[in-house]
Amino acid sequence: MKNFLLSSAIASIAFAVPALAGGKNDPIPDPVVETPPIYVAPSYDWTGAYAGVQLGYGQVDVSGGTADDREGLLGGVHAGYDFDFGNFVVGGLGEYNIADTEIDGASIARLRVRGGPKVGTSGLIYGTAGASFGTAEIGGTDYSDTGYVIGVGYEQMVSDKISVGGEVLYDGFEDFDGTGVDISGTSVQAKLSYRF
Repeated sequence: MKNFLLSSAIASIAFAVPALAGGKNDPIPDPVVETPPIYVAPSYDWTGAYAGVQLGYGQVDVSGGTADDREGLLGGVHAGYDFDFGNFVVGGLGEYNIADTEIDGASIARLRVRGGPKVGTSGLIYGTAGASFGTAEIGGTDYSDTGYVIGVGYEQMVSDKISVGGEVLYDGFEDFDGTGVDISGTSVQAKLSYRF
């Protein structure tokens, strides 16, 4: 009887030791997989002043007079200020262009607003509208008048301070300076700006 109890005690201890050490039937915990943090690049803040230059090509349509339609290069300077509202930018700008369209003394100044959504982290697509002021010398006489301008554009930051962009603009002048001639022009221009 003593041998039986001793054998039972030894057997119980032998079965208990693997259980305490973790047996084959113990559940294996799932590995912990940590999700790496996702980096989101901050969006460029467009708020602030800027100035730069533009160069483009335009076509002038003339109706109601004897002058022919004209086309040629135009270029000049611009300056403006933008306000960044998170996903949307609104601003105003002024520009001055000298036009080489076979019309003596041809120039055009524009004062306009622009606004549109941000694209990605450093792009801006926008619509624009405002006033145009055109001058020309015809037959030795200087003429000037105020019209309107509408258009669309895109601007892309290429560094913290430099942006490049492009615009398509349409200018319209009815009865230019009382001459009975309607003048309209479509221009495409590239822009380079420095932001302060």
